[in-house]
Amino acid sequence: MRFDVSGKGKMGMRMGWVIRTIMALVAVFFLSGLAEASETIHLTVAEAVRMAIRENIGLKAERYLPLISRGDVLIEESAFDPDISLSLGESYERAMSPSIVTSTRQRSFDLDISLSGRVDAGTRYTVKWNYQKFRGDSSFLIINPYHLTELTVTVSQPLLKGFGRKNQRTMIAVAEGNKRISGYRLKGKMEETALKTINAYYNVLIAEERLNYARFSLRLAEDVREEVKAKIGAGVLSPVEVYKAESGVAKREEMVLKAGNGLKDAIDELRLLLGIRDWRREIVLSGEEEFSDGLPDIEASITKVLKYSNEIKQALLEKKNREMLQRFYLNQMLPDVELFGTVGVSGLSDTRADALDRLLKGADRTWQVGVSLRMPLFRKAERGRYLKAKYEQERAAARIDELRQRVVLDLRKKWRALELNLKRIAATGKTRLAEQKRLEAGEGRFREGLTTLNDLLKFQEEYTESLFEERKAVMDYLVSRAEFERAEGSLLSRFGIHP
Repeated sequence: MRFDVSGKGKMGMRMGWVIRTIMALVAVFFLSGLAEASETIHLTVAEAVRMAIRENIGLKAERYLPLISRGDVLIEESAFDPDISLSLGESYERAMSPSIVTSTRQRSFDLDISLSGRVDAGTRYTVKWNYQKFRGDSSFLIINPYHLTELTVTVSQPLLKGFGRKNQRTMIAVAEGNKRISGYRLKGKMEETALKTINAYYNVLIAEERLNYARFSLRLAEDVREEVKAKIGAGVLSPVEVYKAESGVAKREEMVLKAGNGLKDAIDELRLLLGIRDWRREIVLSGEEEFSDGLPDIEASITKVLKYSNEIKQALLEKKNREMLQRFYLNQMLPDVELFGTVGVSGLSDTRADALDRLLKGADRTWQVGVSLRMPLFRKAERGRYLKAKYEQERAAARIDELRQRVVLDLRKKWRALELNLKRIAATGKTRLAEQKRLEAGEGRFREGLTTLNDLLKFQEEYTESLFEERKAVMDYLVSRAEFERAEGSLLSRFGIHP
C-alpha cells in the first residue's frame, strides 16, 4: 500500500512539472509577441523608401511580372527544341486470307527511333531509324523470318513564307521585348511606391505638427481662460466672459482630438506602404530631409527626361515589337513554297547482324527531292493579321510623339510646383512673423482692456495656423522635389536604388 501511495505522489509531481512547463512556454510565447509588437522602428526618409521598395506587399506581387515574361521567352524558344521519339511494339495476327500471297499467321516486332526539329533558319529536319523483324507462313516470302532496318534523313526548307532567321525568331524577339517592358513597368511601380512613401512620410510629420500646434493652441486658450477668471475675480470683466473662454478651450480640445485621429490615420497609411503587418508597431520618424533652396535647370532636366524616361523607353520597345510583328505578318502573306529532300539507306537479311551490316555499307539506297506549294486563295486571315499589326505599329509611333509632349509638360508642371513651394516657404515665414507680432500686440491690448476676448482668441488661432503653414510649406517643398525627381526619372537613384 505504501508503494502505491508513493507511486501516485510521483505521478502527481510529474503532472505538475508538465503543467508548469507548458504554462512557462505559453508565457514566453505571449511575452515575445508583446515584445515584438512593442518594438519601435526609427526611420529616415531614405530608410522608409528602401524599406517600402523591399517590403511593400503590392510591389512584391509586381516583381513576378518579369519572371512571368521570362517564361514567355522560354515558350517561344522551345519552337527550336528538338524532339526525340521512341516506339517499340510487337504484333501477332491469325486470320484467313483471300490471297495465297498474304500470310494467315504473322508476327512482327517493330522499333522506331526518330529525332526531329527546326533550326532558326526555318529548316526542318527528321532523322529516323526503323527496325522490323517479320515472320509469316506465306510461301511467297523469300526470306522468312526477315530483318529490315532503315535510316532516313528528311529536310525541308521554306523559300518564301517563313524564310530567314529574322522571320523565324520574331516571336522570340517580341517575347524578349515584352520581358524588358515588364522590367520598365516594375521600375515604374517602384518609383510610384517610393513617391507614395515619401508623401506618406511627410503626411505623418505634417500630422504631428498639426497635433503639436493644436496642443499649443489649447494651452494658449487655457492661459486666456485663467486670465479671464482672474479679471472676473477682480471685477474687471463680466462673469459671462468666462463662457466665451470655456468655449474657446472646448473648441481647441476638439482640434486636438481631430489632429490625434489624423495622425493615427497617417501612420497607418505609412505602415501599409512599408509592408508592416503588425498595426500596433510604433514608428518614429527622424524628421525631414535637408532643405536646399536651389532649383534644378529645367532645360537640362527636359533633355534628360527625353533620353531616360521610363515611359518613353517602354513605348519605344512596344513600337519595336509592333514593327517586328508587322514585318512577320507581311512575310506570312507570301506563298508557302518549300524545298524538301529525303535520303535513306536500308538493310534486309535473314539475321539482324547482316541487316545492320548492309545498312552500314549503304547497300540499299533511296532519295527524293521536290518542291511543294501551298497558298490560300483569299488570304483573309493573313491580310487581317498584317493590317492589325500595321495599324498597331502606326498607333504606337503616334503615341510616342504624344508621350514625349506629355512627359515634358508634366516635368514643367512639377518644376513650377517646386518653384511655388519654394516661394511659399519665404511667404509663410513672413506671415508667421506678422501673426506673432499681431498676437503679442493683441495680448497687451487685452490686458489693458482695449480689445475683446473674441479678438484675442482669433489672434491665437491665426498665429498657430501660421506656425503650422510655415512648417507645412517646407514639407510640401520636399514632397514636390520628390515629384519632380520622379517625373525626371532620378528619384530611385537618389536613394541608391537601381532596379
